Formats: sequence, structure tokens, C-alpha cells
Amino acid sequence: MALMTFFLVARDLTGFITGPADLSVIDMALNDLLVTLIIAALIQTVIVYIKVHTLDMRLILGIWLIGEKKTPGSGN
Repeated sequence: MALMTFFLVARDLTGFITGPADLSVIDMALNDLLVTLIIAALIQTVIVYIKVHTLDMRLILGIWLIGEKKTPGSGN
């Protein structure tokens, strides 16, 4: 997952270096990182649930907060 994220961010930032200096390219790179963090947190939540058979509310709230920051129009 880390290698794929590195590839996606490198691809996005290559467009920033070779093309016009536009902040939307940096926004796409940061969006790729954020999506990877959300996926990693979901995987971690499932693994913890399988091992312990209880849900860790800190992980669920963390995923919710990350998703809330990503949602457009949420007022953040």
C-alpha cells in the first residue's frame, strides 16, 4: 500500500513539476494520501475487531474525523 501511494503521489507531483504550477495538482496528491490513510484505518479496525471481537471506538472516530475533513461542504 505504501508503494502504491508513493507511486500515485509521485505521478501527481510530476505533473506539478513538468506542467503549470497549479495548486490543484498538490490537492490531488494530498487527496491520494488521505484516501490511503482512510483505507489503512479501515483495515486496522477490521484486524482489531477480528483479534479482540470488540470495536475500538478510537479507530472508528478517527476514520470518521478523517472522512469528515475530506467531505466537501462539511463546513471545515
